[in-house]
Amino acid sequence: KAHGLKVLLSETPVQQYLGACSLKSFWDRHVRWGRIRKVHAPLPLFILEPLLSSTLSGVFGAIGFSHLGVPISFFLIGHLLLWALCDGLLLSKMQQSLAPKTWAIWCLREALHVPLWVHIALRNTVGWRGREIQLNWDGSIASEPLCSFLPIKIR
Repeated sequence: KAHGLKVLLSETPVQQYLGACSLKSFWDRHVRWGRIRKVHAPLPLFILEPLLSSTLSGVFGAIGFSHLGVPISFFLIGHLLLWALCDGLLLSKMQQSLAPKTWAIWCLREALHVPLWVHIALRNTVGWRGREIQLNWDGSIASEPLCSFLPIKIR
């Protein structure tokens, strides 16, 4: 705004191809992005993030609705099916496969959300291309010079 510019967002999600992925590389990638997100977001938003996961919001919703006579299992199944439907619609808009493997990975990701968040919360470092990078709370990286990331020496 200060320069008379405005931000435009695409209505179409951007597809990312990650290739074959091990559980460790999946975990490391989510930790890296989560820690970067953490140092850029206001701390109260990061602290509240687990409440926005399908698992914790489902558990709290089920407990709340159980006081109205709704069985916990009924609520949780409906909640997770609705959550999966929303993610499935997004995947189909991106022309992604909705194969059983996709849903197995979706279930794994949802189940790991809270433990992953705890792991993200514990440190402010990320691994990138064999290096450990310290993230500052202002979103910058620690004072290591950029040239140290290059495979060649700059004189």
